[in-house]
Order: sequence, then C-alpha cells, then structure tokens
Amino acid sequence: MSTTEGSNAFARVPARVDSGSLLPSPLSTPRGEDESPPRGLRAGMGLGELPAWAGALDPSAWLFLARQQSADSRRTVFSGLKRLVQLLGPSDGWCATGRLELLALRDKLRGWYTVSYANKLLGYLRGVLKERVTLGELDPRHLEQLSDGLHVRGQDARPGRRLGTGEIGELYLTCASGNNSVRDCAILSLMLGAGLRVSEAASLATSGVFAGYVTVTGKGNKVRRVPLGTNARTALGRWMQIRDPNLPTVFGIGARGIRAMLERRRKRAGVESFTTHDCRRTFVSNLLAAGVDLATVQQLAGHADPRTTSNYDRRDGEAMRAAVNGLHLPIVGAL
Repeated sequence: MSTTEGSNAFARVPARVDSGSLLPSPLSTPRGEDESPPRGLRAGMGLGELPAWAGALDPSAWLFLARQQSADSRRTVFSGLKRLVQLLGPSDGWCATGRLELLALRDKLRGWYTVSYANKLLGYLRGVLKERVTLGELDPRHLEQLSDGLHVRGQDARPGRRLGTGEIGELYLTCASGNNSVRDCAILSLMLGAGLRVSEAASLATSGVFAGYVTVTGKGNKVRRVPLGTNARTALGRWMQIRDPNLPTVFGIGARGIRAMLERRRKRAGVESFTTHDCRRTFVSNLLAAGVDLATVQQLAGHADPRTTSNYDRRDGEAMRAAVNGLHLPIVGAL
C-alpha cells in the first residue's frame, strides 16, 4: 500500500463516509515501532498477535482497553475500536474531532447498526476520551462538550427466542445414543436448566463441580454458584463418571465446539434455528413463567442489573394475559 492510500484510510468522517456507502471502508495501515501499545499493557491482554491497524491506537485507547476485566470483553472492545479507527482515524486525534463530525458519526452509526451496537461504539469513544482526561491531555469541559448528544435514541427489536418444551424434548432425543451423547446431554442440561453461558460451559473446571451445584466464572471474572435441578444433576453426574480425567476442562470442548454441537443436534432434531444465548433466554423465561420472582432469576442468571434479566423474557404476552385474568372485578351484579 502506498503512503497516500494509508493516509486516506484515516480521513475524517465527512471525507470517509459518503451517502452511498453502507459500511465503513476496510482499514489497513502500517504500525511503526513507536506506535506499539505500551509494554506494560500488552501482557495478559488475550488479544493474540496484534494486527497492523492496532498501531493507530494511542495510550489512552490502550488504557481504556486495559480497564476491561476479562479477555472476552477486551476482544469485543478491541473490535469496536477498530471500527472507530476506520471512521475517525488514529485515536490520538479523536479529541480534536469537531462536534459536528461526531454528531455526523452518530447519525451514520444509527443507519448502519442496531441501536445497542451504535451506542456501544459511542460508549467506547467516550471511554477513550475520558482516559485522555485522566492522563491530563483533555480538559473535562471539552469532554463534556464532545460527549453531549453522543447517544442514539430508540430501542431495538428484542433478539432471540424461547425454545418450546417440545423442541427441547426433540433435542434431548438426539442425545439418546451415539458419539458424545452423554457429554452433549450434560451440556444441554447446564445451558437450558442452569442458564450457563456458552463460555461458562466451555471453561467449567472439575474443581467447580459439586453435589447439587457448579461454580462458574462469568462476565467481569465474577464467580457465581449455580444450583442444579434434579435432571441437570443427573445428566452432569453421568458425564463425570465416564469423562476422560485428562481433559483440561469438564467437557474438553471450547465455545466454538459447543456451538457446532448444538447446530448438529438442532438439524438432527428438526428444530427451528436458535443461538446458544437463546438457551439462556429460555432458562430465564421458563423460570419467570413458573412464578419465580425477578430478583431470584437475576441471581441465577448472574446479571448485575434486573433490567437485563427482564430483557431475556420471551413469554410473548402470556404473563400479561395471566396477570389480567387473575384480577377480580365485582361486576356480576351489573351484567
């Protein structure tokens, strides 16, 4: 790539994004030795070999990245920072970006992405700018001016779905026999019956398996204790009896492998497409449908905010219908 092409990749928003484009252009830029992340921030990032574009991140961006408490969060933020570099250029120039340019960026993101993802990217931008304040390189009043209005209003249609009882039964039938059937039955039971995230099921250690519950490390490296129902205990117990003790984790399979396994089981069962996170939505919805209070469901799901738990509810109005049907109106004499 020529020097001219490399500089064009870092042009500002009005020059970078035209009305006919639907997505940000690809980014490619060489990384100089002096542009590498600070040495103290490289260790333990969990990002693997850094791509060339990472040279466009300045110390404030790396500090913001370092504040993320898990490798998964850092990888997610890293991907988001790439999008921002594609749109705004190297992060050391973000604080010099004009307010109108940032509002133009907000409007473009609203057209390209879901409301939640657009706000996530804008949150990353504000986070990096806050680090500039921390480093004494940006006046807090300037940050307040730049941040004002950097939020996309609206609400996305809620993604995902709740698996029906019949669908779950069909999935379990595919685990009645065949290779890895006992293992896959146990994984299904922990995800549908205990609400484990796919990453939690993949990283579950034998030291975290107890009689009646498991301990898992969730988002933000938070450890929680998850009780198991009778069927989940039975399924996991069967697997623990036959598993290879040399496996590095309880199931010896990563998150990608679990996703592939569920897709194979889904196709074999003839079940409508679903994601691994739909298992958690099903877990939450079934508990709420059973009358379990929101605070308890929140704890079981490992959510920090009860609003997050509410967003997992996929009961399609059945709870509201049951609620109004339970109201007593002394109307008999008027009919």
